[in-house]
Amino acid sequence: MDHTVKATWGIKEIAFADLGKITSAVWEQVSLTKQGTFALTDTPATLTPVFAEEEDEPLVNKVQKGGTRQIQISMPDVSSAIAEFLGGTVTSVGTGAEKVNRFSFGSNIVNKMVRITPVDGNAKYIYITNGQITHNLSGSLTKAGDDTLDVQLTIAINKGLGGATYESEGLLFDEADPEAVGG
Repeated sequence: MDHTVKATWGIKEIAFADLGKITSAVWEQVSLTKQGTFALTDTPATLTPVFAEEEDEPLVNKVQKGGTRQIQISMPDVSSAIAEFLGGTVTSVGTGAEKVNRFSFGSNIVNKMVRITPVDGNAKYIYITNGQITHNLSGSLTKAGDDTLDVQLTIAINKGLGGATYESEGLLFDEADPEAVGG
């Protein structure tokens, strides 16, 4: 077996699409990702050993399946386009040269597919096929440093919806570009 070890690293793009099949999705990058904020959490299974008084080793290990799988990112681009993407409201205020967009992020939950494209590595794409996206504003506004007002996303990785129109798994990886290999 020929296996070249190649670490997967960096973020080239994070894009979103409506729920459906990966190969027919229309992907859209909504914002850049603030450096150092991407984190994937996949809670491991819990092992509970069952011991007998007479034995040093456990008789059996009971396995409780893992808990949450989620991704956290921050987008340093607080804009009306992001607010609208996240289910907020955007209204125009004023007229002519004085016209501006006024927007609100609200408290909506958005369900989307997410495609993460690393800079390099064996995983060319990482897909969340049924992501439940929540958001909050975070950060600080200071004169020095890299402080910014950010939109922080928490993307819960839910089980795939399956059937003819959706992917059956919630988290998928591609080793090559699916368009390059025929879908």
